[in-house]
Amino acid sequence: MSKNVLIADDDKAIRTLLVKGLEAIGVENTTEAADGDEALALSQQNKFDLILLDWDMPGKTGLEVLQAIRAEDPQIPVVMVTGEKKRERVLEAANAGATDYVIKPFDLEMLKKKLAAHWNNSGSQVNATVFRCGQVMRSDVITINADATIGDAIALLLQHGISGLPVVDDQDQIVGIVTEFSLIPSITRPELKAEPISSVMTTDVITVTEDAIPVEVVRIMQTRRIRRVPVVRNGEVVGVIARRDILRYVTENEKGLRELFDEVKSAAQQKMDRTLTKILEVYE
Repeated sequence: MSKNVLIADDDKAIRTLLVKGLEAIGVENTTEAADGDEALALSQQNKFDLILLDWDMPGKTGLEVLQAIRAEDPQIPVVMVTGEKKRERVLEAANAGATDYVIKPFDLEMLKKKLAAHWNNSGSQVNATVFRCGQVMRSDVITINADATIGDAIALLLQHGISGLPVVDDQDQIVGIVTEFSLIPSITRPELKAEPISSVMTTDVITVTEDAIPVEVVRIMQTRRIRRVPVVRNGEVVGVIARRDILRYVTENEKGLRELFDEVKSAAQQKMDRTLTKILEVYE
């Protein structure tokens, strides 16, 4: 396989293991770097098809090298190699543009499978797709102005068959969210329908940007126990991601399913949301 791969790790034994893993899947052209500064210099001087990047190295850290690489080349696959299993570190790498990651210690068979996944079945093309929320969200989001009434909100929910509405101000900036649950009291007290929606909306709204990764939305849904997350651009709502969108994402996209598996593994010590657990049981 005529591919050129950069291996950056300050541990010679790890570099040797990575070379063997690449040779096992037919990759013969490898270049080694022992620190972050050398890795960055080599990446700027040569054209690589894949970069394996350790997080903790002398000189520039792996994350700093990744960020510098992404500033010049948003497409080249970069696989982070780290001994940290903390979800925050994995998400930090993904948000910086990492294509994938490998957790130390690893065995050769697992490594071979991880590396082989970055080439398609024909072995001629690298799969470097990193999906973002802007690709997963629904852009036909229905919003309601903060000056509207509770009755207006109920009408919109029923009209569009949805269970929640982002609330925006006159400049279309998100200021809250209202859900079916918050409107239940108006069923027994019809006079409340004339009250402003601002009186029942939730103002502590968690949002993401279009560049965020879908796994981050999964984390938010798990920890906050919410069904939908608005997607914003400069404070303006441009979309929404609901649980059904996450379902579609993992069932239609193999990479999305792998991302979700990795996220659940990295957070195994925490209690998983029942719905997401069922998804994993079905597709495992």
